[in-house]
Amino acid sequence: MLPDELKMKLKKRIVYGISQVIEYDRKKWGEYVPLPLDFVPSPEKETFEVKSYKIDENLDYYIQLIENSGDGLINPPWGDGFYQESLKPAYNEWKGVLTLKVLKRLDNYNRIER
Repeated sequence: MLPDELKMKLKKRIVYGISQVIEYDRKKWGEYVPLPLDFVPSPEKETFEVKSYKIDENLDYYIQLIENSGDGLINPPWGDGFYQESLKPAYNEWKGVLTLKVLKRLDNYNRIER
């Protein structure tokens, strides 16, 4: 997201920061944690030393998540407990937002069959 000149100046710090928060353990990806594709949403973007095999694994995870969801939608990892009464529509909106984000990332990596 940064201009190239500024990115080069900050790259080491950004790489370090990402390494501190990124979750590489696939068993935890169903939780509300930052995944590899959150930092490298397309192959044209800077990788900030995010492991490429984990990007592929994250893509596979998203495909599996959509295929196993039953309705093709991504449920928010934080659950629906907060969304009572008048907030119920917001939960469905979050499903749409998250699903669109995942579909865009899959498309960026040519992982959607045409």
